[in-house]
This record gives sequence, C-alpha cells and structure tokens, in this order.
Amino acid sequence: MKKMIIFSLILLLLLALVENSFAGWKETEISKSVPMPPKIEIIRPPSDLPKEVAAFSGRWEGIWLEGTWDSVKSILIVEKINSKEAQGIFAWEKFGPARADYMRWKSKIITGYRIKIEFSTVGRYGEQKWTFEMEEDLKTIYGSYQLQGRGNGKITMKKIEED
Repeated sequence: MKKMIIFSLILLLLLALVENSFAGWKETEISKSVPMPPKIEIIRPPSDLPKEVAAFSGRWEGIWLEGTWDSVKSILIVEKINSKEAQGIFAWEKFGPARADYMRWKSKIITGYRIKIEFSTVGRYGEQKWTFEMEEDLKTIYGSYQLQGRGNGKITMKKIEED
C-alpha cells in the first residue's frame, strides 16, 4: 500500500511538471528530435502590436537548406515580443560533430518592407548571425544564418498552432 501511494505521488508530480512546461504542446516529427528547455513560456503579445510583428509570437519549425546546417531540423520559439524587441529559444537536432541543443536569444525588431528579428551568437566556430523574416501569409518565416568565415544557410519555417 505504501509503495502504491509513493508511486501515485511520483506519477502525479511528473504529470504536473509536464502539464506546466508544455501545456498544449503539439508533437511533430521535428519536435521529436529537437531538445527543448524544461520551461517554455509564450506570452501573448500586446493587443496594440501590429499584426506583422505579433505574428512572430509562438513556435516555428523547419529544416535548414545549404551550408553547414544542411538538412538540420530546427525550432524557433518567440516567447515574448513587443514593438522594439523579441526574445525566445532556438533549438536544433544533432548533426555532424554538433550535439542537439538549444539557446536563448534576444533580438531587436527590424521594420521595413518585411518585419525581421535578428540576433547574433558567438560559438565554437565564431560569430553567427541569425535573421528571420515574416512573410505576407503570417504563417511562414524565412530564416538565414551567416557563420563568420564558414558559410551560410537558409530555412523556411512554418508556424505550429498549439492546442
């Protein structure tokens, strides 16, 4: 009886952790192979934010084409966005010698013909510049990266509507 109670409590705790961290998370082929942090919090954008900017909020998935990241499944999550900046998570599957991992980022919002988010990171191979541009349908973003002295890549990402 005592073991049954302990088992039940552990099971309830695990279910609560999963529910709090990924409530409404829709599993996809890409999300099965890309690691995510234990806590993801997508905050609803301000209601007065232009729709082209607010559309970035949420989860985006795609597969890189060309360059070092060729065929790598990736996820971009925009957790928080306003008229000046955004922040979120970028995650990728294992490829070559690189392990599957994720990173947190902050970006300025770049306005113009198309709205963009852009951030830079410094990693093992030098500085990387990441750019994601919103398309007219507000459900597609085109991304690119430039790796200092080592090439670049392109990706088309689709918005994943959560439950």
